[in-house]
Amino acid sequence: MRLFIGFQPSPDVRDALFSWVCQAIPQDGARIVPKALHHVTLAFLGERDESQLPALTTIVHSMALAYSAPSLSLQGCNLFGKGAGTILYAAIQPSEPLTALYAGLCSALTEHDQPYDPKPLIPHITLARKGSWPPVPAEPLPVLTFQPDRLILYHSTRVIDELQYLPLATAPFAR
Repeated sequence: MRLFIGFQPSPDVRDALFSWVCQAIPQDGARIVPKALHHVTLAFLGERDESQLPALTTIVHSMALAYSAPSLSLQGCNLFGKGAGTILYAAIQPSEPLTALYAGLCSALTEHDQPYDPKPLIPHITLARKGSWPPVPAEPLPVLTFQPDRLILYHSTRVIDELQYLPLATAPFAR
């Protein structure tokens, strides 16, 4: 199972991002990410055996209880890659609460011998893939803020050849 831990923006933010990306980028074969897949990855875990789910579920629940939901603001868009494989994303402004949540999650994963991708956190929401866009779309990204309500352990899989992120464990953030 291909797993990651993260959270999802509110439905109104997903709607606004999807509407923006449909209008802002050239329709040149780019694959717009469906709004149901909009998420923020905190820790990519990679391939895991189903037997590891209880330990990962415990980590998700303990982290959600230990931290309040961070208030997040989008700060424009940016690109990963170049040429036909470019990925367009909405950048999330780094904040101390988000950094603390990420550091706590990394510590918990390490303490429980759960490997994860150690790359530095670049908080973002992927909006489109495989496009050739100008450096920045001409239409500015709307100013949006959101506060996720829960931490989620996701299973990235294909169902009838369609990519889906299935929640395996969810835990509400402390209030």
